[in-house]
Amino acid sequence: MTPSQNNSEVAAPTADALASRLALARDAAAEAGRNAMRLYQSPALKVIDKPDGSPVTSADKEGETIIRRAIAAQFAGDAILGEEFPETPGSSGYRWVIDPIDGTRSFVRGQPTFAVLVGIEHAGSVGGVVGGVALFPALQESLWAGKGTGAWWSTPGQGTLPARVSTTQHLHESIVESLWPRSFAKHNVTPVRERLESSTWRLRTWSDAYSWAMVATGRADAAVDFGSSLWDIAPFVIAIAEAGGTITDWHGNAAEASRAHIASNTILHNDLLRVVSPPQPGASL
Repeated sequence: MTPSQNNSEVAAPTADALASRLALARDAAAEAGRNAMRLYQSPALKVIDKPDGSPVTSADKEGETIIRRAIAAQFAGDAILGEEFPETPGSSGYRWVIDPIDGTRSFVRGQPTFAVLVGIEHAGSVGGVVGGVALFPALQESLWAGKGTGAWWSTPGQGTLPARVSTTQHLHESIVESLWPRSFAKHNVTPVRERLESSTWRLRTWSDAYSWAMVATGRADAAVDFGSSLWDIAPFVIAIAEAGGTITDWHGNAAEASRAHIASNTILHNDLLRVVSPPQPGASL
């Protein structure tokens, strides 16, 4: 059973059940991260192209295998959706959503913003995602959250602190993360980028998971993205919400069912929706 199935057949999640899964998510992500770091910036790293042209490495597949094995050993009834392997069905009402290396292009080029992402969904919960972990192995940063228990951010310099979104009040004062200009042109939404550039203080292109993490931790005020899959955003759906922010699609609907997203400190969300929506005629988002 997955979170899209009949919620009436699934027992409500308990605090202990979520806490134990979140602990496993953190441990498994850390192990997958250590495995990735063996090949990070190494000449031994081998890269192949998927049918869609995106790169994949042995660290991607090994990382997902590590996380899947940990889940199966402790929560055999949970479903698993991952980027690299077919979905595994389950019966418990929980589903794990895994991206073993988000930002593979960054990883391949030796750039430190790649991440290990693990989301936890529950069929009986509004919004679906109830827990998640985003680990940035090369930066030694991690972000994790559980529904009703807050979001937390750990760095080498500051230790573990509550994750909180920014308090920026006005769009013209905001730092917004997004994609590079060619992506907007490819999807026929160049005017959206132009409006973002003209209405914000600074539009930057970190992209990948790090943009969502910066919103959750107050280092950026918002992020606007498209082309993402569920495994790219699952942990941030809960982390941004628990940090006091908002993440939706470009029309203000639930983020999980969309491939175009806005995350913000909540204060700026309606202004951003007006800037990006509706997409231009011919948009292929």
